[in-house]
Amino acid sequence: MEPAARIVVRRPGGGYRDRWRSYGIEVDGVRAGTVAGGEQVELPVAPGRHSVRAVIDWSGSPVVQVEVAAGATARLTVQPAGSAASALTQLWGRDSWLVLREE
Repeated sequence: MEPAARIVVRRPGGGYRDRWRSYGIEVDGVRAGTVAGGEQVELPVAPGRHSVRAVIDWSGSPVVQVEVAAGATARLTVQPAGSAASALTQLWGRDSWLVLREE
């Protein structure tokens, strides 16, 4: 059996947008966990390439591809894509509400 790998998604605290709401984290199209402001979530995965996306309601982030070796950890950060003032311009896009990036 191959050693497990991990994907860790961190969400910085602070800010006003989505302050009281958690973001869902999808790995390979399946909901794998949630992350609240100022927290992180650790998701065990099989070694290899994975598609990761953060979601909230009907929107979220673009998909990020990560490669995780056996026993290794891929680290990502998720946050709102802009300020509370810019929210109306991002409201209707499927992947425009959040920014997910590899650290």
